[in-house]
Amino acid sequence: MSILNKYYRFFLNIWSPTVAFFVLTIIVATYLYSEYQADHANTLRLQSILLADELRQSSDDLTRMVRTYVATGDTLYKQHYQEILDIRNGKLPRPIKYENIYWDLVLEDDRRPRQNSEADPLLKRMQRVGFSKTEFAKLEQAKTNSDILVNTENAAMALIESTDPINDANRLKAIQMLNDPDYHQAKASIMRPINEFYQLMEQRTQAVVQQSNRTATILRMVFIAFTVIWVITLKAQTAQSKQAEKALADSDSLRELLLDIITHDLNNPAGVIYALSESGRKRLPENRIMETIFTTSERLIEVINQTTILSQAAFGETIPKEALSLNTLIKETVDEFAASLSAAEMDLVVTMSPDLIIEANPLIAEVFKNYISNAIKYARDGKRIVIETAIEDKAVVVCVNDFGRTIPKADRERYFRTQGSA
Repeated sequence: MSILNKYYRFFLNIWSPTVAFFVLTIIVATYLYSEYQADHANTLRLQSILLADELRQSSDDLTRMVRTYVATGDTLYKQHYQEILDIRNGKLPRPIKYENIYWDLVLEDDRRPRQNSEADPLLKRMQRVGFSKTEFAKLEQAKTNSDILVNTENAAMALIESTDPINDANRLKAIQMLNDPDYHQAKASIMRPINEFYQLMEQRTQAVVQQSNRTATILRMVFIAFTVIWVITLKAQTAQSKQAEKALADSDSLRELLLDIITHDLNNPAGVIYALSESGRKRLPENRIMETIFTTSERLIEVINQTTILSQAAFGETIPKEALSLNTLIKETVDEFAASLSAAEMDLVVTMSPDLIIEANPLIAEVFKNYISNAIKYARDGKRIVIETAIEDKAVVVCVNDFGRTIPKADRERYFRTQGSA
């Protein structure tokens, strides 16, 4: 029986760390993938907004050009009008960074703010982004309605060109065609589906981002918990020898072992990945995969550093503190939840004393994130979150108030009962 126990212990000592490392690798890989999914969803969201905004802007630019041409008779504006149409339809090259301000900078001298790239129809670029069928249908409807309005605008231009010189009566009639209720109704028929597209796209991408963030948060907690359990398990296995039993009696040894594994065995490989991805990012600045590896490895190092701090706190060690601007810390935290607050239709009001400096670890931001996240999840019916600060007895007090349904007083002791000594 003793021989079997020896073989069993040998097998357990060899394979337990291997299996634990394999599981930890899977957790980290899944965490990195969830971070990539969130980044990818945010990138698609930005591209979608830019494309829809380009369609909206082209419609407004066409209106401005045709109205100016009819009012002044200057053929330069008619030329610009046709050019806007041809760029949108892929008949002319598209200017570089066309989604930024462009036609507002083209004046009487016809000088262009940027050079052209290649012709690329707007609808084809929308198809490449990968909108849902419903979303694409909304933009396609807006594009079709804009093309229909072009007929009215062409008719107005043709009217003033029917006489030479331009007849004042025809000019007045053309101006009325471009400003009457029918014209404004036609403009609304363009903007309405674009607005509906924004809502559909926001719901879809926000759902993906929220799910990815939830997954990342869960995996981050699992990673921290599993790392601590793994370290404690390894330490418990070595307790079978006299030397390990003596080491276990000293809590400082356990703390040093835990921190050493976190700061070296995990942080060093993550640092190598970060350094390599940073080098690759400089060589391939346009490579999205390299950019994703860089940002996710940066976040992994941040998680490991947070784990180190939490481990220090768990063993009663004083965690490092620094002077922090509480105003900046809360503002950055609130900004992270802007999309979630918009989706939940909630307002967040911050009332703070100016220039509040505190001595704390930056990890304290997680406390505020937890309060705001819970308020969005469970108290959205209150429609409002208020963050207030006050100074009491040389201490800064931060209150996060929501106005949703609260826990009954009779149940609060059961929910908030703590274990162990205070």
